[in-house]
Amino acid sequence: RIALPRRFSFPMREMLQLQPRFLQQRGRRALNLMSHKRFRAAYDLMLLRASAGEVAPDIADFWTEIQEQTPQEQRQTLGIDGRRRNSGRRKRRQSASP
Repeated sequence: RIALPRRFSFPMREMLQLQPRFLQQRGRRALNLMSHKRFRAAYDLMLLRASAGEVAPDIADFWTEIQEQTPQEQRQTLGIDGRRRNSGRRKRRQSASP
């Protein structure tokens, strides 16, 4: 048996857990993915997977192109308009005082 040190296994686990998030190509989640500390390593792994045929090449091309864009162009490409959405919660109704 071989024990893999945690300093190697945790980053690899994070890179593997980020792989499904590359399929999300719209909205804030895609933008947040690019700010993840392991994004670049996970991106490189995704490129390897694309060259092996596990991931569609258009997904790899999308993430390559979006990294070359300015932040404003990234927001436009991802469909983020900068406005906050209403949380959907209603304000609490005040009871009538007696």
